[in-house]
Amino acid sequence: MLLYALILLPALGGLAAFLIRKDAARRGLLLAVAAAHALLTAAAWRIRPEGAWQGWLALDDLGLVFLGITSLLFLVCSLYGVGYLASQRQAGGQNEEEGFL
Repeated sequence: MLLYALILLPALGGLAAFLIRKDAARRGLLLAVAAAHALLTAAAWRIRPEGAWQGWLALDDLGLVFLGITSLLFLVCSLYGVGYLASQRQAGGQNEEEGFL
């Protein structure tokens, strides 16, 4: 069940961000999904999840390391991305590069 949550959480978060129209809510959703994914990754380190799909999907030691690095990167990028997206919304207007060609 934990493996399914680790895969479906970012996918459903992306789908929800597509459907939500308010920018502040989307930024909050980005942080919430990244934090929840980091917590699920920590739980996967503590409680080794069983394989899924008759063993076709499983976490071994190297997979846990890769998952931890990826989840940490997702969390850090979402923290940066929230500030960046908020500043882009405030700046508004057209950038110099837009419409050049």
